[in-house]
Amino acid sequence: MTRDKHGVSAVEFALVAPIFLLLLAGTVEIGGMMFTRFQLNSAISAGATYSVLNGSTLSATTASTVVTNTAAVVAGNTSSQVAVAVTINNGYTRTVSGGQAATSGSASQADQCYCPTRSGATLTWGATTTCEASCPNGSLAGKFIMITATKPYQSMFGGFSLVEDGQISVATMAQVK
Repeated sequence: MTRDKHGVSAVEFALVAPIFLLLLAGTVEIGGMMFTRFQLNSAISAGATYSVLNGSTLSATTASTVVTNTAAVVAGNTSSQVAVAVTINNGYTRTVSGGQAATSGSASQADQCYCPTRSGATLTWGATTTCEASCPNGSLAGKFIMITATKPYQSMFGGFSLVEDGQISVATMAQVK
């Protein structure tokens, strides 16, 4: 007696197709997250380059111009949904979010030099020191600009996302002097 094999491949496809669709959706999700992160990295890289090239004269009188222009460079290289924060020496900050800009802190921080240290994800600024003095880690004391860009990310899986808090955030710190 022979068996009827009609429809066997359809049943096999019905069993395997959801797995392939889940793999495809996961690949698209990870690709979207990486693309967003690459866009943010590119934007803060442009801002860091601007601040390094134009930060050699950083002082309390030029701090406003430096943070405003650096934030504009970063914001100009991203979409309107991105929140940008540019901070000089952990003090004077310019934030741009939703097209609205705000400034906080004291510009006098820009006249100080620091030897910041990092331990894991924690950045410690320490006390002010003489500019270009040797730091305990072997680098030179200087003036620093911290740039952070954050963009909301909506997962295609709703509440099941690889992105914590629904936002992708990228930060860098550049020594400008």
